[in-house]
Amino acid sequence: MKVILNEDIKSIGKKGEIIEVADGYGRNFLLKKKKAILATEGGIKEVKAIKEKINEKKAAELQEAKDLAAILDGQEIVFHEKVGTEGRLFGAVTNKEICEQVNKQFNLNLDKKKFDLKDTIKHLGIENCKIKIFPGVSAEIKVRVEAKE
Repeated sequence: MKVILNEDIKSIGKKGEIIEVADGYGRNFLLKKKKAILATEGGIKEVKAIKEKINEKKAAELQEAKDLAAILDGQEIVFHEKVGTEGRLFGAVTNKEICEQVNKQFNLNLDKKKFDLKDTIKHLGIENCKIKIFPGVSAEIKVRVEAKE
């Protein structure tokens, strides 16, 4: 029996997939619990149309992410912080602060979890910060920390 899944089912398939299952399992479990519908010609065409729309949307999001990465890549963000002896900061520059500064400077709405900084910045100088914009698309910015006068 061929069915189209309405939801992800572990070890069977993902939503929208057309799968072949045993007749009893299909009738008594999948169809009865509305976890799948019978795979008819109309249903198969509908699933293909939905998948095409999803693929188009993903392609558009990927292109948007690549454009954003091109804009952000190589940019520099400057922080002016209080400094103690030997160039060490009072406090540190964190992912959250970098995220807020990037969002403010470039008029974006990125999440702080997308910023991959190895450790908080506790000294003067330049550090690289990687921004994971989309799966497979990232940009790297420079974070410059200078002494507050």
